[in-house]
Amino acid sequence: MCRLVWWSIAPQDPRSEFLFDPAKWPRAQMDEDFLKLSKMFNALRSVVRVPNIDPKYKIAILASKQDHCLVDLMHGWQNRGLPVEITDVISNHDRGPNTHVMRFLERHGIPYHCLEISKEGKG
Repeated sequence: MCRLVWWSIAPQDPRSEFLFDPAKWPRAQMDEDFLKLSKMFNALRSVVRVPNIDPKYKIAILASKQDHCLVDLMHGWQNRGLPVEITDVISNHDRGPNTHVMRFLERHGIPYHCLEISKEGKG
């Protein structure tokens, strides 16, 4: 069995979760059922991903100076609520070497890149 979770860091978005048993609901049938649903609601696009079956998306995270959003995202990933492979974290702000964010990234082998932008380059 696989645990399916739709995860969002936006607080206004609902979260849904259900168990998926491939023996009772084969992947081809699931795709067909979700296609019917998307047509019923005139959706432009429908994507169904089964975290324990489908390959994980590889993503890089673009981070602002404030740590709270990055920390939320990283904890969701660590708790397996965000089924992706994080390849890098990129920011235009340097973080000190002994901060909780940098220790977390180092512990998980995620590279951090700082792309400094001059004041003339902003705007």
